[in-house]
Amino acid sequence: MKLLYVARHATAESQSPTGADFDRRLALRGEIEIDRVAARAAALGHGLDLIVASPAARTLATAGAYQRAFGLGEGQLKTARSIYTDETGHLADLVLALPASCD
Repeated sequence: MKLLYVARHATAESQSPTGADFDRRLALRGEIEIDRVAARAAALGHGLDLIVASPAARTLATAGAYQRAFGLGEGQLKTARSIYTDETGHLADLVLALPASCD
């Protein structure tokens, strides 16, 4: 059975240099927060097989902190644009499409 953890990105800048929401990065506070949160999550002893994240800048930075904290390799972080675009029903479809090896 697949076990799904959902995490929201850490504190982000209110605006990006480009003005696009997609390009907003983590604020300094967010970078500090997410390193602590990811380390605490890893310390709980529950492993992760795969991280699927939005390709938005702040979300990738958040996912990268979890990837490092859990010692995951490059191939264990995937992006899905549908997470950012908020397509109806996309999360269920995304989870169902994950490989069986992701438990």
